[in-house]
Amino acid sequence: MTRIEFDLLDELYFLVSFEELLRESAYSEEEIRDTLKKMIDKGWVHCYHASREEIITDVSNFSQEYRNYRYLASKEGLLAHNL
Repeated sequence: MTRIEFDLLDELYFLVSFEELLRESAYSEEEIRDTLKKMIDKGWVHCYHASREEIITDVSNFSQEYRNYRYLASKEGLLAHNL
C-alpha cells in the first residue's frame, strides 16, 4: 500500500465527497483522483452518487465525474489499511 492510499483510506471511514478529500488532504487533485480510481479498481473504495446511497458500479466516466461522487472505504480497503 502506498502512502497516499493509506492517507486517503484514513479519510474514508465515513462517506465523504471529493471536495472534502481535497480540502483535508495535502495531495493534489490529480493525485487524489488517480489514487481513488486505482483503489476503486482494487475493490478498496466504493463510489456513490452524490444525491443517492447507490454504489456506482460503472466507473467508465470516472475521469469526468469524479468530483460529483462520494467515497467510502470498502471492507477490503479497511482490512488492507489495518494490516
